[in-house]
Amino acid sequence: MMKELENRIAIALCAAAFVGSVFAIDDLPVPNADGKIVLNTAGGEYAATADVVCTQVVFSANNISLDLSADGGKTISIPSTVTTDGFSISARDFTASVSGGVWDFGGGANMTVGKFHNDAITFSGTKVRNVKNVTIGSNFRNCTLTLSDSAEFDAESMRIASSSNGGRCKFEVLDGATATINGNFFPEDNAGYGDNCLIVDGVGSSLSVPNKDVVLGSNLSNDRMSISNGGSAALQSLTVGNGG
Repeated sequence: MMKELENRIAIALCAAAFVGSVFAIDDLPVPNADGKIVLNTAGGEYAATADVVCTQVVFSANNISLDLSADGGKTISIPSTVTTDGFSISARDFTASVSGGVWDFGGGANMTVGKFHNDAITFSGTKVRNVKNVTIGSNFRNCTLTLSDSAEFDAESMRIASSSNGGRCKFEVLDGATATINGNFFPEDNAGYGDNCLIVDGVGSSLSVPNKDVVLGSNLSNDRMSISNGGSAALQSLTVGNGG
């Protein structure tokens, strides 16, 4: 059966609902013509049992998890031609988690955590690669991106609390996770509500911004950076408070 399906988008993406039932790919919503996969079971526990190719994964219900750890780790691959978000949460107050495996954004796809208020995603042990631009809180508040359990993350650029309605957002690098932002990193991209937080905590946890200056609290808005318990940060330069 796997041979018959190996060229289909979202090959062998399975869902295990919290009651323990397992559903084959054909029982999930069929991907759109543009290749989007929609995970829509509230509290659902999804797992990839083979590598997956798609243009976007949409978490459209609350408290959804996606496990990529089967048989040593599976890969979600987004073609390099995709220039929209490769990951999406479809409503406010939603949480999502991804564990194990690799999620490769192809170098063209973006990641927006918080197109609504109070959205959050955690990558636990996942290698998140080749993200173009990351936005935490796209004009919305209380949004969080967390890396944990030795997750690895690299992106071309990152901005937190983008636009004037954003704020109270967090980027957390925990439990031996590592993050590299190769270009611009704006811990606060606009005055907004402020109170944004950058946390690097735990032995082996690290943040690297090797090529651009980092300005924390550019609008004197109570933004904070915490590096603790063996965490580290390697920055080209850091300016704290630049609001004039």
